Amino acid sequence: MANLTFSHYFSIYDLNEIQIRLADIYLLRAEMRAKSGDIPGAIADLNVIRKRAGAKEYTPDENLEEAIALERDKELFLEGICTRYLDIVRNRAFREKLRGKFKTLSAQDVKDGALFFPISFDAFQNNTKMTQNIYWKRNGFAI
Repeated sequence: MANLTFSHYFSIYDLNEIQIRLADIYLLRAEMRAKSGDIPGAIADLNVIRKRAGAKEYTPDENLEEAIALERDKELFLEGICTRYLDIVRNRAFREKLRGKFKTLSAQDVKDGALFFPISFDAFQNNTKMTQNIYWKRNGFAI
């Protein structure tokens, strides 16, 4: 596909976007092996990633599941929108890890647009009559 330009703001490029990496697969498999009792397999998978990163190998004095979770945090930091969130939900750790991390929305917040994303700065550049949602304006996304 050639580079198609729709306007000077929007373009489509022919590129390959990474959706999942081999390190993610190794660490997911390590997590599942640990949960199913295949401890040697889980340690082997974890150590593949640690060795590649130049980190020390797993030692028995570490909690294996915590070591895998920490390695996922380090290895996949800032990759994907919700990798960490999905890890927490998958491991049913949301009560401990997420409690108090999210604001409870009131009925007024919802009415004011809290369930929608804030309108981007570029949209305001293209339409000067547009205004930010009330909720987001109130929470610091005013343009």
